[in-house]
Amino acid sequence: ACVRGLYWSASSHSPTSGPPPGAISVLRMRWRLSTLRRVSFSWRPTHGSCAEDRALALPISNSAAERSEPLVTARCLPGQADGLELQVGRKVPSQERASPNPPSRIARVVRLTAVPNPRIVYLEPVPAEVEAIIRSRMPSGFALHVRDREEAVEAAIAEAEFVVVATTPLPSHAIAAGKRLLLIQHQGVGYEKTDVAAAAKMGVPVAVCPAGTTIGVAEHVLLLVLAVFKSLLLADASLRRGEWLQWELRPGSYELAGKKMGLVGFGRIGEAVARRAQVFEASVLACEKEPSRQLAVRAMGGQLLSIEDLLAEADVVSLHVPLTPETRHIINAHTLSAMLPTAVLINTARGPLVDEAALVTALRSGQLAGAGLDVFEHEPLPADHPLLQLPNVVLTPHISAGTKDALIAKMDACFANIGRVAGGDPPLNPVTL
Repeated sequence: ACVRGLYWSASSHSPTSGPPPGAISVLRMRWRLSTLRRVSFSWRPTHGSCAEDRALALPISNSAAERSEPLVTARCLPGQADGLELQVGRKVPSQERASPNPPSRIARVVRLTAVPNPRIVYLEPVPAEVEAIIRSRMPSGFALHVRDREEAVEAAIAEAEFVVVATTPLPSHAIAAGKRLLLIQHQGVGYEKTDVAAAAKMGVPVAVCPAGTTIGVAEHVLLLVLAVFKSLLLADASLRRGEWLQWELRPGSYELAGKKMGLVGFGRIGEAVARRAQVFEASVLACEKEPSRQLAVRAMGGQLLSIEDLLAEADVVSLHVPLTPETRHIINAHTLSAMLPTAVLINTARGPLVDEAALVTALRSGQLAGAGLDVFEHEPLPADHPLLQLPNVVLTPHISAGTKDALIAKMDACFANIGRVAGGDPPLNPVTL
C-alpha cells in the first residue's frame, strides 16, 4: 500500500508514559533516510483490522533530533480498516533523560491512511496510440492520469504521488505544487529540465531510467551516418520530382567501411554505436575520461584519443556525453575548425552540446561535409531555423529512442521503480546532487 500523511499534530505524551493506549508491538521494522526528510519502514500489526506487511515512505522533520534514530510505534485507528497512527520520534540518550527538563520521546504524531490507488501522472501530452501503450504496461493498484496539452503542470501533479516525465520542464514552483509527491521518475537519463535541488528540499527523490534507450539511439546514429553519406534525402526528393540521379550523386556519396568513427563519450550508448560501427568495418576512436570506460574502449580494439586528436582524425564525430556546464557547446567554432572538411557530425545526445550558429556557418562554407541531428538547442526546432535550409543535413525530431520497443521497456522500468518506492524502498538510479 502507498501511504500518505493526512495531517500532523504535536504530541503531548510525557517521556515516561510509554506508548499511548492501543499501541501495537512492531514485529518487523526497517528504516533508512533516503533523503533528510524521508524514512522508510514496514510493519506488521499484532491485532486490529490493519492489513499485514504494509510499507511506508514517510516524510519527517529536517531537524537534527529527528534525523537521528527515528523511533516508531503504531496502532490501528478505530473504524478504519486501512488506517494507521504512527508515533515518530527519537531515542533519548540517558543523560538527556536525567536532565531537569527531559525532552519528550515522542516528537510527532502522524495519522495516515492507505491510498488504495496511488496516482501516477504522465506529464507528456501524447497521442492516444502512445497513451494506450503506456496504459497497457500499468501495474495494478495504481491510477494513471496523462496530462493534457492545455493542462498546467502544477495542476496536473497537485494530487499525484508519482510523476513520470520525459521533456516537460519541472522548475521549483511546479515541484512545489506536488505536495503528495513520493518520486519524480524520468523516462530517460536526461534530467537537466528538472530542479533536482528543489525536489531534494521537499524530500522527493528524482530517478532516471537507463532502460530502453541504448539500442534505439545506437541504431539511429548509424541511420543518420548512412543517410548523410549516401545523400539519402536528396536521392529520395529528386526521384519523387521525376529526376533520375544515378550518376550525379556518386561524387558525394561514401561508404562507412574503412572510415574512422569518433565517439565523444563511451558510455552504454557510445559502446553500442562502436560495436555496430565495427560490423560495418569502420574503426573506432573514442574520447573518454572514466577509467573503467577507457578499459572498455581498449577491450573492443578501439583507440583512445584526446578530443583534439579525435576531431582531427575522425570521419564521423558522434556525441555521447551528458549536458553539463563543461560540455555545453563542446562543438563550437573552434572545435569545428579542427575537424576534417570531409567529416560528418552526429548528435543524438543533447542539443546544447552543439553551437548551432557555428555549425550552420561550417556547413554553409564547406568547412564540414554534413551533419545528422536528432536533438536541438531549442525544441521543437523553429520553422525558420537555418538548419532546415541546408541540403547536407539530416534532421529528425528527437526520436532516436522513440520506438515502440523502447517505450515498452521504459514504461516497465519506470513503473517497477514506482512500485519500489510505493513499497517503502528507495528508487533505483536516483539523481544525486
